[in-house]
Amino acid sequence: RTEVFAEVAGRFGIEPLPPLWRFVGVNSTSVTKTTALSGEAGWRAIIAAWLICGVLDINAAFINSYVQSGHSPSWVLQAVAAALLGKASFDGGFWVGALGLTMHFFVAFNVAVIFYLLSRKFPQVLRHAVPAGLLYGAAVYLFMNGVTIPLCSWFRSLYLHTSVVWSHAKFGWPQFGIHLTCVGLAISLAVKRFSPAAVR
Repeated sequence: RTEVFAEVAGRFGIEPLPPLWRFVGVNSTSVTKTTALSGEAGWRAIIAAWLICGVLDINAAFINSYVQSGHSPSWVLQAVAAALLGKASFDGGFWVGALGLTMHFFVAFNVAVIFYLLSRKFPQVLRHAVPAGLLYGAAVYLFMNGVTIPLCSWFRSLYLHTSVVWSHAKFGWPQFGIHLTCVGLAISLAVKRFSPAAVR
């Protein structure tokens, strides 16, 4: 069993924390030094991709919203929080904006992790980082608008008793372009730069 967990950790380049090793009954000394180094590089790649994507994406959203509609950054963050709070989020103050920012970076982290894991399973993704990143950004945009937003509408209905809207969000070229570049491409290039050299 020790070898199985060590192999899984090495395959994905992420070394679990020592408490997790103890929880699953694995002796951490059984993980080789190479796996540990690979794991450290893996976490660097994920964190770099997460922060770069998160910062670029939200700032692009701020600029796009201001240019198109004259909305302030606080309005954008309230709009993000509206996924959980509904229209009442626009009547909130600082804490609503903080919630929206937290939600944004939470999504960015998950998107970065998913791409990193895909890159470990399919190394060719990093060898063709630009087209792969653009395709990934398009996939994220379509998933967010076609799946996440309708599911948020259903989830809100459970506690706000609002009607459920299953239709996808309206397609927008500026938002699509932001997802291609500030999400997909930013993540793919960051993961390629900071991933273990053996998988680039």
